[in-house]
Amino acid sequence: MQQRFERSLQEHRAQLAPNQATRERLYRLGVRIRQAIGEQLNNDGSPTTYRSPAHGPGVHVAVADSLSEDDFDGIQRLLPQLSSTATYDRGRIELMLQHDGTDLVVARYNGVLVGMATLASFALPTGVRGHLDDVVVDETQRGRGIARALLEAVIELARTRGLRTLDLTSRPSRESAIRLYEAVGFERRDSLLMRYAGDLG
Repeated sequence: MQQRFERSLQEHRAQLAPNQATRERLYRLGVRIRQAIGEQLNNDGSPTTYRSPAHGPGVHVAVADSLSEDDFDGIQRLLPQLSSTATYDRGRIELMLQHDGTDLVVARYNGVLVGMATLASFALPTGVRGHLDDVVVDETQRGRGIARALLEAVIELARTRGLRTLDLTSRPSRESAIRLYEAVGFERRDSLLMRYAGDLG
């Protein structure tokens, strides 16, 4: 039984590991996003940014395999905007990057990390499912389509991973965020969200 469990775990990890096809599809998605918000392509297909009055340089969205010191600073700046109770822990973020079932999708504007979203994937008896969490864009950069670009990148990643479902939770008071979620394809469900209130140690 232990061997079957280890083999199942290895198969699950292989399914979640980014492959070349996934990276190419995300790259193509990134090109489409950049084209939509102010980045053109050279004749050879390589991206070239230009400064426009509305958007400035283009936005680049990608799965973060690693983070620079500036990226960590950006995450530290974003967390309080995500939640008043969120605390910054670099070690926790580094551990998340190494976790097979977690992907951090980041948006950089003019080379600076200004947004992020997290896709958590997990294998269940009913299939591999995903949950979208911690979507946030720097308050100084909102209105540029960055949040939508992040959501579309996560959806594309979920699709290439073969996830059966992709869920998220949102407070009813976040009306503008909910409208955006619905605009990219999420639907409201009649379900009850519960959280264990005891001590998990």
